[in-house]
Amino acid sequence: LLVYVQQQFLQGRAFTFQSVNHQPAICFWEKGKLYNCHVLQVTNQGLIQYIYSIVDPKKLTHIT
Repeated sequence: LLVYVQQQFLQGRAFTFQSVNHQPAICFWEKGKLYNCHVLQVTNQGLIQYIYSIVDPKKLTHIT
């Protein structure tokens, strides 16, 4: 699913993998500025249970 989303909507966009609140996250950048961060909540079995999308500019300033 994530590969499909990346190919359809994020082709050519810059992204980085980070840890946010001790959870894996994908941060999306445009012109050097963070504009979206997807935080993945993963089960003990390694399955993605929830995806949280952070787009609030005030909250994004705490992620670097």
